[in-house]
Amino acid sequence: MNNRFRIEFRKVNGDLHVNPKGDFGGNSAWELINLLQKKYNGEGQVFIDTRGLRKICPFGGATFRCHFHQTRLPLERLSFEGKIGNMYMNISAII
Repeated sequence: MNNRFRIEFRKVNGDLHVNPKGDFGGNSAWELINLLQKKYNGEGQVFIDTRGLRKICPFGGATFRCHFHQTRLPLERLSFEGKIGNMYMNISAII
């Protein structure tokens, strides 16, 4: 499913802005988890803009939610932008 998936990111004033694009499945979830592990330095906010996602596979959303703890990113520093992210990837619903 993720052969057309990519993640763009940038740091602005200490905040990490992440823009995943394409179809979001299990492998895509792991790519996002790995990016957050590597790029989040414990400072600032993280904004994940899900408006570039065409589709979220239920397994992709579940994989992201189940393994989010590995990022060591505090929930209060994470925000989703876009309706699809709030519906399928919002991890605060399971904690």
